[in-house]
Amino acid sequence: LANLIEGNHIYSLVQESVSSGGNVTGISAGVFMNLKRNFIHNLYTTNSAGFATIKGILMANNTGRLENNMISLGTDSLGNSLTAAGLTIYGIDGADALRHNSVYINAGSTCMNATVNLTNCYNNIFFNARSNQNTGSAAIHSSVSVGVSYVSDYNMYFYSGTGGVLGIRSGTPYTALSAWRTATGVDANAIFSNPLFINP
Repeated sequence: LANLIEGNHIYSLVQESVSSGGNVTGISAGVFMNLKRNFIHNLYTTNSAGFATIKGILMANNTGRLENNMISLGTDSLGNSLTAAGLTIYGIDGADALRHNSVYINAGSTCMNATVNLTNCYNNIFFNARSNQNTGSAAIHSSVSVGVSYVSDYNMYFYSGTGGVLGIRSGTPYTALSAWRTATGVDANAIFSNPLFINP
């Protein structure tokens, strides 16, 4: 298989800026790349000022095929939750074909968490366990955030934190799978259930 990134274990990458901003990305791939069997976890920042971004996988121009990757984000190398204000976490940013991937965003308080810019998505697990820091927060913690071109089925979705939603489509959040199906016309055979990851 051409243009393949396969079998990597990427963990404990840290962005150590003391000022606001900065990014940490596990894998950043060019157009039409294929990513298989990569395990990415515990990417983090020591930036307490906020407005940093953490991405497990970043795909150029929303292209590429992802299969059997595992991504677990939201904690540092010691397992402590990331709680800086304004922190943004994306499990997967961009891809036009996803199959059999698992994305877990760990518990804690932050700004925005999602798996975004996806197009063709089947047999994946998306679990977002993060919460808003306070009751006045407008942050939304979604399992997926997609546009009108999103086509998907046989996925498992779950969220468990305060401010969580199943998915966001074109800016509109949905908390229930039935409402998600009605609005999007996808995921007829999807389920909303805790995948019960063991030490993800």
